[in-house]
Amino acid sequence: RDMVALKGLFGSKKFLAALAGILAAIGVQFAGMDEAQADKISGVIVGLAGAFVVAQGAADVGKEKVKAENGG
Repeated sequence: RDMVALKGLFGSKKFLAALAGILAAIGVQFAGMDEAQADKISGVIVGLAGAFVVAQGAADVGKEKVKAENGG
């Protein structure tokens, strides 16, 4: 049962985008660049990942609405 939930989680585009954004932002902090530049890049990465998650959520809502309107 837990494996099914985990499989569903890792199959989610929103979860994967959020995870990639977090990991990339953490990775930038250890990339050997100065702190100010790393902070700016991390902010951009997290912002892009967040925007993708919101857009994907809106797309999912739209798909569910169409599915409900078509009876199924």
